[in-house]
This record gives sequence, structure tokens and C-alpha cells, in this order.
Amino acid sequence: MELPRRKRARKNQYDKELYPQGILDIIEADYPDRYVNLSDDLETLFSEEEWIDILTKSRLSHEQLIKLKKQGKRNIK
Repeated sequence: MELPRRKRARKNQYDKELYPQGILDIIEADYPDRYVNLSDDLETLFSEEEWIDILTKSRLSHEQLIKLKKQGKRNIK
């Protein structure tokens, strides 16, 4: 049985709040055309500025999770 659309949307939002974005999540969202073509040689796919942007977004996502955890708003282990 499939959940109603509204309930699924809430669960997806909760998952986004619960788990910080990883580097590959950010690459998939910001550079979908390159994400498909990822290979072992990641460093040549993006410029230095793009890597800094990717790493900064990932770090901010982790910082937000840490703040929520410290405030006790989420029961995160």
C-alpha cells in the first residue's frame, strides 16, 4: 500500500533534516550532467572554485545538523 503523497513528502523532508548533505549529494544536485559521468578521477571534473563551493555546502549541511543535535531538537545519535 502506497502512502498518500503528503505523508511521503513529510518523510522526505524529515530525512533531509536528519542527514546532512554529502559531497556527492551536492554534486548530484548542482551538477547533474557531470554526476552521471563520475569516474575515479574526480579532481579533474571540477575547477578549484567549484570544489570549494561543493565542500562549503557540505560543511554547512553538517554544521546545521550539529546545531540541531546540540539544541536537542532531533533525537540523533
